[in-house]
Amino acid sequence: MKTLIPLLFGLSLTACSSVDQQQLADNNQWFKIGRDDGLAGKTAKDQTQLAQLGQLPSMGYNDYEKGYNTGLDRYCNPLYNPKLNSLQDYYASVCSQVPNSYKYFSYWGIGDNI
Repeated sequence: MKTLIPLLFGLSLTACSSVDQQQLADNNQWFKIGRDDGLAGKTAKDQTQLAQLGQLPSMGYNDYEKGYNTGLDRYCNPLYNPKLNSLQDYYASVCSQVPNSYKYFSYWGIGDNI
């Protein structure tokens, strides 16, 4: 029973997330969907995956990418994300995709000369 409760809780969170994204897609909130994915450290969705959420307008994917990059930049900033407590954690995550990611190296005392 003790293992069943965390499992059910985790499944309920996943269900809420997809319902929220579905509601956002229904309201053409592609930037927010992208930002939420980036803030969660998820891999970016492609156009096919976004189209499964709903009608993807021509600018919807661009809005998603802008939101994703905004959220990912925040997720990958070690000052805001305590989960990233080493350079290894940083590059094992989606953060290796962040443009100019070297700017965070000084946080770990690495590479003033990079």
